[in-house]
Amino acid sequence: MTKRRAFAMLCVLAILLAGCGGSGGGSGGGNLGGNMDLAVPPDQQDILHNPDKVTLFTVVTGWDLRVESSLSEEEFNALPKFGGDDDVRVLGEAQIDAADAKAAIDSFVSAVQDGRQLSAACFMPHHALRVEKGGRTLDIQICFMCMNYKVTPGGGENNVAMSKASGMEDIWRGIVRKHGLRDISDK
Repeated sequence: MTKRRAFAMLCVLAILLAGCGGSGGGSGGGNLGGNMDLAVPPDQQDILHNPDKVTLFTVVTGWDLRVESSLSEEEFNALPKFGGDDDVRVLGEAQIDAADAKAAIDSFVSAVQDGRQLSAACFMPHHALRVEKGGRTLDIQICFMCMNYKVTPGGGENNVAMSKASGMEDIWRGIVRKHGLRDISDK
């Protein structure tokens, strides 16, 4: 093998290794890398670090009306929409304190980073997090049945099946119970 070929192979290997795994920024800020780049656009990931305001929502979807909900169609239509999604309505909401916000966000980041890519999903979200910082907003909808998410604006949707190992579901449901929010998925 020539020195030139060996050098080229080392360069390719270094590039591949630089792009794999790792958090790139941890809880201190910056780009989180890996699966998080699929979920949250890298230029918006800083919103997740030391946000100004975090609100946890319990939501219901139009699919719930057809499957299992105790809501009538009129009750569903009277609920406020979550974000710009006509099919997702707010059942309850609570602004959460810094400790709960950190736990909710960190568990989401961990669940996505440790998840696997390209999953199929039912995606019927019953929980959402609105993270605000410096006049910018990031909405994260979660379906704990299929462990998938939708991030807006410009983020991923069902492209990584989140890991259950982060304990995210227990953390989020604990915050929901702490604030007495109605949650039709917690049976």
